[in-house]
Order: sequence, then structure tokens, then C-alpha cells
Amino acid sequence: MDSRRRAMSAKLRVFLVSIGFAMVACPQYNLTSLQTSIGVKDALGSTSVAVYEAVCIVTLLIYVPMITLFGKKACLLFGQIPSVIFTLAILYPRYWTVTPAGILLGVGESIIMPAVGVIIASISHSEGSSDTQVSIESAVGIFVSILGLVQAMFSLAPDLILKMENSSHVTNSTATADLMKCGAMDCPLDYAFTKDSNIFGQLVPTLFSLRMYLCLCCGTQLLGITVQWFAVPSDKGNDTSITEELLNCKNSFSRLIRHSSSKLSLLTFPTLLQFGFVAGFIWSDLTRAYGSCVLGVDHLGKVLCVTYITSFLASSSVTALGNYISRPFLLTLTLVLELSGYSLAALWQPSIRSLYMPYVLAVLMGSAHALRRVAAYFISGTYFIDRDSAYVMQTLGLAGGTMIVYILTNLVCVSIKLYMLSGSAVISTVFAIWAHYISRQ
Repeated sequence: MDSRRRAMSAKLRVFLVSIGFAMVACPQYNLTSLQTSIGVKDALGSTSVAVYEAVCIVTLLIYVPMITLFGKKACLLFGQIPSVIFTLAILYPRYWTVTPAGILLGVGESIIMPAVGVIIASISHSEGSSDTQVSIESAVGIFVSILGLVQAMFSLAPDLILKMENSSHVTNSTATADLMKCGAMDCPLDYAFTKDSNIFGQLVPTLFSLRMYLCLCCGTQLLGITVQWFAVPSDKGNDTSITEELLNCKNSFSRLIRHSSSKLSLLTFPTLLQFGFVAGFIWSDLTRAYGSCVLGVDHLGKVLCVTYITSFLASSSVTALGNYISRPFLLTLTLVLELSGYSLAALWQPSIRSLYMPYVLAVLMGSAHALRRVAAYFISGTYFIDRDSAYVMQTLGLAGGTMIVYILTNLVCVSIKLYMLSGSAVISTVFAIWAHYISRQ
């Protein structure tokens, strides 16, 4: 009975940490998805996201001394405060507001993303007994399922709020000539707000409705930080000297260097990078080239909702069937879904009769995103003993992949990006299956 209570306590704690993290992260993800549609003018939206992802990569090394000196709980909570600052900066979107906020967000992301993975893994190990232990697979399944569900629920917020108070709405043209510039043919030179073009359905919210939406985001994020304050167990003692702390930092850096240069880490890193590619494609290209451009910004929330509901269902299914699905099969299924999405995105020619296709793409990419995320957390949580270093590399892959996609958004057409993503998906899957068999040895 005692072991069963510990296992239930571990699951409850994982559930609360996941809810709290999702309440902070999902508004930020939602605002990120809107940046390439509403923030197309002067490439402000995509540039701000690329800045914070780049800063996240550069400052990843501070995670090691921060986690050693202050503990995972403090790093997770204080690292999420920049998310609130970034939300407030969007209220007055200028380079001198969103860029500094993006820099702060990048620093925070470099700390919280490895920390939450380590916390989820440590809860499953520390509070479960040997016979009823909460496995890493179960804990990760709870985490990614809750994240997908909250993302789906929160994605409808822009549709419900930003169109209030008579927000002006310039509908997208359904002329064939305009629609042919959407989808795979969406190119930087033809962005709607850089010229007098009507291919985008531009939603211009009133200041009141925008403030309502941002207040909802900030309130949700602050509530999520509060939930995590009570849910995350304290992991920092007061009996360690400064000398010991510095020695721990040195040892942590040494472990990170050894981990990143190991054969298994090098083989799995392309999979972690591909996770960032898929997330970046959804946030930048699916939302803009296939959502806003074809249907209008006012339908963007529905496209994201379909994406995240599919992600939630896929994550839940993998979690429920985790004991019956091998890693190679999971990676192969992910590759099939991802290539199907890229192929359909490349071959589809937008027309008035096929305006349902963005939702079909949302289903395929939502499933691929869920399985990529599950695979990334499985790799970091089960392949390596040094989980701190493993989750640092996972964050590096996610941030690096997303940054590359957003940089390419300002440089190349979507069609070129689709070929690049398809090739990287195949290569990363081959390496990941190879790494799986090495890890079993």
C-alpha cells in the first residue's frame, strides 16, 4: 500500500507540474504562432522569435552553473518570468520592445526547458518504489499529453477575443491568382504587409481586445508559475559550501562535454534537431502559408486547435500503447506521417474548392509533432544516465531547429524548405534507429 501511495503521489506531482508548465508555455507558443501572420511587417515577428531561439542556444551553458547553484525548482520558476515580459512586449510591438524581451526569453528558455525534463524524470524515480515505479515513459506521456491538450484549448483564445469590439478585418481574396501565392509558393518577397497585397486575411484587433487577450495570457502564465511553486519538490539544500558548488559546476561542465561528444549523443542529436524543425514549421509556415494566407488570420486559431488536439490524441495513444510499441516502429511511423505532411504541403495547389486542406495538414503535422516530442523525451530520459546533459542537448536541438526554420522563413520559399525538411527527417530517423540498437548493447 505504501509503495502504491508513493506511485500515485508521483503521478499527481507529474500531473500538477505538467499543468503548471503548460499554463506558462502554451500562451507563449500561441503568441509565437501568431508572429509570422500578424507580425509579418518588416519581418518583426519571425525576427523576434529567431532572436530568442538564438539567445537560447548561446546561453544554454548557463544552465549548468544555475542548476548547480540554485537548484531545478528555482531555475524553472524564475526562468519563466521572461515569458510574461515577452507577452507584455507584444502589446507595443517594436524592435526596441520585442528584441530585448526576446533576449530575456531566450535566457529563460535555456534554463527552463532542460529543468522541466529533469524534474519530470526525477519525480518518476524518486517517488516510485521498485515494483510500482512510475516509469519515464508514463511520466513523459502524461507531460506531453497535457501540453498538447492545453495548447489545443488555448489556441481558440485569439478567435474568441481578438475579434471583439468591432476589430477591423480585411478578408483575404479568394481569387485564384492570390491563392496560388499561398502554400508551397509562399515566398518572402510576396508577404502581405510588405506590399499592398490582399492575399492575407489581416485581422487588426482593437486596443481593448488586444489588451484582453494579453491579460489572459499573463494571468494564465502567472497562475501556472504559482501551481509549479507548490508542485515542484524542493531540491536545494543549504549545507553546501561555495567551494563545493564551484567544484560541482566544473564537474557538470565536464560531464556535458563528455556527453555531447559521445557516439550515442551525436547519433541522437539529429532527431532532437528534427523536433525543432517540425515545431518551427508548424509555428511559422503552417500558420502563415496554409492558415492565414488561405483561410485568413481569423481562422488561424481553428487550424492550431486541430493541430494540438491531434497532438494530444497521438501523445495519449503512444502513452497507452507504450509497452507494445518498439522505438524503431515509433520512429518509422513518425517519419511516414512527417513525409506525408511535407508531400501534401508541397503538391497541394490552393483553390477555392479545397479550402479544407489546411486542416488535413494540421492533422498530419500535429501527429508528427506529438511523436517527435515523445521520441525526444524518451531519448533524453532513457538513453543516458546524465539526464542534465541529455536535456541540455534536447533544448539545444529544439531551439536550434526552430531558429533555423524561422531564419529560412525570411530567406526562401516554403517549397524549398519542404525539400530540406524531408531530407533531414529521413537522415535523423536512420541515425535514431541506429542509436537505439547501440543503446540496447
